Amino acid sequence: MKEARSRPRLAYLNSMYWRAWQVRFGAFAIFLVCLVIALSGVIVDSLSISKVQSANSIMGVSDALINIPGSVPIGEDGSALDQELRNAVASAGGQNIEIDYYAAGLHASDDTETSYVLNEIQETASIGNRVRLVTGTWPSRVGEAAVSASASEQWPIGSHVSFLSGHLSVQIVGVFENRFARNSREFVVAPGTWSSIGSLSKEDAAALGDPAGRNVRWKGRKNPDSILSAVRAALQANTNGPVDAVDPESLFVETRAAIESAGQNLSIPLLGSMVSSPLTGGLIGGLISGLFVSKIRETMWTIGVSRKNSRRSAFTAILRMSLLASALGIATGVGIGLVGRPILDSISSRELGPVTALTLGLILLAFPLANLAALGGLFLARARASKNRHVDEEVDLDRTLYRVSLAVILASLGIFFGSGTSDISTMSLSAILIASSLAIATSPWLVRLVSRASLGTLTFKLGLRRLATNIRSNSLVVTTIAILQILGLSLAIFVTSSLDAQNGRESSQVPVGQIVFTSEIDDPTSAAKLQAEFERELSLGSPIVVYTAGAGNTRQDGATRVVPSVEALEEIIGVELSESQVRLLESGGTLLTGPIEGDTVTYPPDGDFPGVTLQARSLNGLDPSFQNIDGFMLKDQAVEAGFPILLPQLVYTGVSSDQAAKAKQVAIDLGFNPNWIQVFRMPDPWEAPLRTWAISGLLSLIAGVTVLLWTTSESRRLRPTLASLRSLGIGRRSAMKVVAVSAGVCVLIGIVVAVLASIVAVAICYALARLSVPISLPIWPMAIGVVALAVFGLLGSWLATRRLRYFEWIS
Repeated sequence: MKEARSRPRLAYLNSMYWRAWQVRFGAFAIFLVCLVIALSGVIVDSLSISKVQSANSIMGVSDALINIPGSVPIGEDGSALDQELRNAVASAGGQNIEIDYYAAGLHASDDTETSYVLNEIQETASIGNRVRLVTGTWPSRVGEAAVSASASEQWPIGSHVSFLSGHLSVQIVGVFENRFARNSREFVVAPGTWSSIGSLSKEDAAALGDPAGRNVRWKGRKNPDSILSAVRAALQANTNGPVDAVDPESLFVETRAAIESAGQNLSIPLLGSMVSSPLTGGLIGGLISGLFVSKIRETMWTIGVSRKNSRRSAFTAILRMSLLASALGIATGVGIGLVGRPILDSISSRELGPVTALTLGLILLAFPLANLAALGGLFLARARASKNRHVDEEVDLDRTLYRVSLAVILASLGIFFGSGTSDISTMSLSAILIASSLAIATSPWLVRLVSRASLGTLTFKLGLRRLATNIRSNSLVVTTIAILQILGLSLAIFVTSSLDAQNGRESSQVPVGQIVFTSEIDDPTSAAKLQAEFERELSLGSPIVVYTAGAGNTRQDGATRVVPSVEALEEIIGVELSESQVRLLESGGTLLTGPIEGDTVTYPPDGDFPGVTLQARSLNGLDPSFQNIDGFMLKDQAVEAGFPILLPQLVYTGVSSDQAAKAKQVAIDLGFNPNWIQVFRMPDPWEAPLRTWAISGLLSLIAGVTVLLWTTSESRRLRPTLASLRSLGIGRRSAMKVVAVSAGVCVLIGIVVAVLASIVAVAICYALARLSVPISLPIWPMAIGVVALAVFGLLGSWLATRRLRYFEWIS
């Protein structure tokens, strides 16, 4: 009998196993997961510039630079100081010295909404690795300018642009592209342009805006400290600089060597997906193949195949499957990623970065992980098949204990990493661990709870009942979907919450119906003249004068505004204060725009300010625009408490939309800086970094592939039952709905778990970091995830039911 059972050759057995759809399906699962992992690695690396590129974006072709902001007043010739700085750098060993000017926040005379950056470059070759000329020529003389590509639609070649209320006019002669900020709006002008503005009075120059800054660049990596000392000495010896120029002692040297030597940043969600996804894909493939092998070996033994040969052939087939599938998946993913780089390049706001060795190493790490997980799935399937039915309850209890233990361990690690840190990478890791622990602990219970529901039509009930037939498998799928979504959602929630906290998305700096005028002119007479002209041109009433308390508190939520009276505050915020709030203000307290812990807030000592602790309460019902303000105090009480009072702001209330729309243009017409005017501007609710969208989308794609694989596998097992249902009169569409309901409910549970777990985890991380940041949901990444999961779930349902017959043999 033993000899008879050994007759079939191993090659034939290997081929037989390899032809089985279960084994091939396992290969398909591993192939897709490895493909997505490799593709995501290439894409994320492509969207991240290298350290050399980062250095080029700052340095150009130079080796070091010193930035001197506010050192070139409008209307003054800075050539004498430029020469002194060149001599100072050269005396300390610097070579190929270039001094460029830059002025930010300029408005064109007929474009009040957009601010531009003006760069006066001595030699365009010195920034040749940062920008490239697209068409036309670089400016060769005063009066010419080249414009960035994103602004060239408004200012094409041949057009004239006027800045600084007509004191500076240039003609566009070329269009260039900033390689590292393609959506930037900037001009490059010829040397001498800034000094050509001409002599202006100090009052006129102050009204036009801030002075320009210098970038002192040089080649040579030696003696940076000596060069810095020489530059500081030259600035201190200069007696003609602006009064409010930067303190020379605050300057520092930025070097190419320091930028290039910094470690490569790696996205925590990407790292997590690159480790967890091949394990998940390999485990799924190994389980599917292993369950088939465990069943078929019993049949093979009855027809004369020994268990030894069967085991050896099965192991060989699955090893071959996992090796080929993971190798092909990685190669295909990297290939598609590299081929698709031109598409990424066309949608990215900066040039692509190289695919780094670190990411390639992580991609290759998916190869052994997928194979080890596949073999682990094989042994798990064998162990599952060998278990007796009478120990099922005991096994379920053990699994529950393991699951709870793992959840507790992950939550503990997350709390450990998140305690006392505000680093975004560490907080992301902490949130992922905490959210994953919540998903692992709650998913099986939710699947079990939902599967017991009896709602809707017969088709819907059958779909829910299908969940109950294999709680463990469905719980694993739900947990996998949730964790993959958590990897992207946690980062996306951090980003969108931070943007919202900085008024970057859902709120403006000023509410509708107000204009805020912040004059930066020190001369009271000139300031009053500008104010009167501005009010007359717009037919505005009298403003409320609001000051800023020149001392920050421990909350760091923004500046404290000092108002003249309670009535003025109520008019500004549009909320009537309660009697207790009025008493608090009149007794020297402060009303905060955000939540507060306790009933006091501390302002620490700062310079001549001795520091003080005040009674505080929170204001409710404020417009989101007030999020950029920490709180309000009465002026008399603020002065009595010793707060330094800074320059005033003029707040005009009851402003019409027409008056608000004309405000910045009036500022330009009157010859002062339009940046001093703040009006309501509708924010962009879809604002989010492209990299965050890409990571979330790729992780949603991985989760969608998991849904597709699971749906197809479950439907294969269900096909005999579905065929029987069809023979009873239930059509193929109804059978597809049964599968779609089962998959859709799992997807819905996974999404709900992921969203809720991510929100809770991010909130916990902010609390651990002692940061008061409201949680905001990333609409666009979440929409990408829902669509991807829905499409893959429906696709799997359709693939599984498209060839149903009235009767099928169990394969």
